[in-house]
Amino acid sequence: MEHEKYLRSWLLVLVVAAGLLTACGTATATPATRKQSPIAVWSDLEVQRVNLIRISETTVRVDVVYLIKLLKPDNYSFFFHFTDPAGKIVAQVDVSINPFSTGEVAWSQVVTLSDSTRGKLKVVMGRYSPVNFARLATVSGLEQVEIGVVD
Repeated sequence: MEHEKYLRSWLLVLVVAAGLLTACGTATATPATRKQSPIAVWSDLEVQRVNLIRISETTVRVDVVYLIKLLKPDNYSFFFHFTDPAGKIVAQVDVSINPFSTGEVAWSQVVTLSDSTRGKLKVVMGRYSPVNFARLATVSGLEQVEIGVVD
């Protein structure tokens, strides 16, 4: 009996504390997450998110989150091309995917731009085989996908 009374007292304290925290604004409800469409989809992999962050005039950080849906025996690589307003590639980065497991993977890379690179840069990405360098089309048939613009 004494044990139950003790537990009820602590439960009441917790409920009151939670109410006070919520009223003070220190506890917030998490909104329901809405599934966003992937940026690019291949049969075995989909790119969930890409963030392009200008660190300085000459550096950009690329953050990528992708989901490996099916383990493949081959390795594949992503390419990221940064193009100027005239369409000329002014920077490029490649990253290999070693699909040793399935699931979500995060990757980040800093890209250094030349000092002469100014203005907005369009960024496209795609996949290719490092064995024969052939590009791999997405399920919608695209060999590259525009992912954003860096100011």
